[in-house]
Amino acid sequence: MLKNKKKPAYYFVRVTRDGTVLYARETAKPRKSRFMGTPKIDEDGVYIEYLPKEDDFPKLSDWAKGSYQTVVAVRLNDRRVLREMVLPRLAAIEAKLDGLAQKLESLGRLSG
Repeated sequence: MLKNKKKPAYYFVRVTRDGTVLYARETAKPRKSRFMGTPKIDEDGVYIEYLPKEDDFPKLSDWAKGSYQTVVAVRLNDRRVLREMVLPRLAAIEAKLDGLAQKLESLGRLSG
């Protein structure tokens, strides 16, 4: 039977100023070089982040422009969903936990 071992993946990514990943390409494990030194790899396996210049956008193909705009739109929609749906629920859960912690503290004082 074959064992399914997960190997780490390493990526070169193109990003926006706010860190939105527009493009990711998997690469071989980065090696130490005398020019670049030891590569800094983050927890997602990204070791090169390329921030394109403002004037690079008009040079993109029509497909790349559409892809770029789609990625940015999805990112903005994700932020909106988190802000409008998830964060209020987390705040409510936090309030309930604070109430439970206060009750436990008062029970501890009564029994102690």
